[in-house]
Amino acid sequence: MAAPKKDNLHRLKVNLLYPQGSPSKIYVKFIKWLLSYGRFIVMGVELLVIGAFVLRFQLDAKLSDLNTQIGRQVPFIENLREDEALVRRAQFKLQTIKTNFAQTPLWSSLLGKISSQLPPSIVLEGFNLDSKEKIWEFRITGSAVSNKDLALLLSGLRNDPSLVGVTLISLNFDRGNISFVITGSFE
Repeated sequence: MAAPKKDNLHRLKVNLLYPQGSPSKIYVKFIKWLLSYGRFIVMGVELLVIGAFVLRFQLDAKLSDLNTQIGRQVPFIENLREDEALVRRAQFKLQTIKTNFAQTPLWSSLLGKISSQLPPSIVLEGFNLDSKEKIWEFRITGSAVSNKDLALLLSGLRNDPSLVGVTLISLNFDRGNISFVITGSFE
């Protein structure tokens, strides 16, 4: 066979920059895209909205249950308000005692001396401790059932050599109890 002539070859020219046929307008392209791929996007969004709607009902039901449970427990919690205040006051007092006890180690020895002299029938109602130039002044308030127990406490505190100026400041009789106040100092 003979070689084809260069003039006989058909040349095919393809121009990719311009569309073949009539150009489509942009809104026609958008409608075609919307009918083909857009429907899947719309269906996906609808599924997402329905899922969120169902989830909202579930969360509303849980919220309603929690509000009901909280509503049932409110009276119980309100009844504990006085107890909570009492516990907070006790915690504050204990924290104050802990802080002061850590700052002045003399407390432990003074409280030990007083408690060793304390008869079982005496109830202490208050204890104050003040510092004045390396001298610690104390004040004890309490009540006793009998004057013998009070005399025993007072003599025991006066016989302790580290306690100075132990004095019975006040004495009151009330319904068979003896209320007293004792002061003194501790070096």
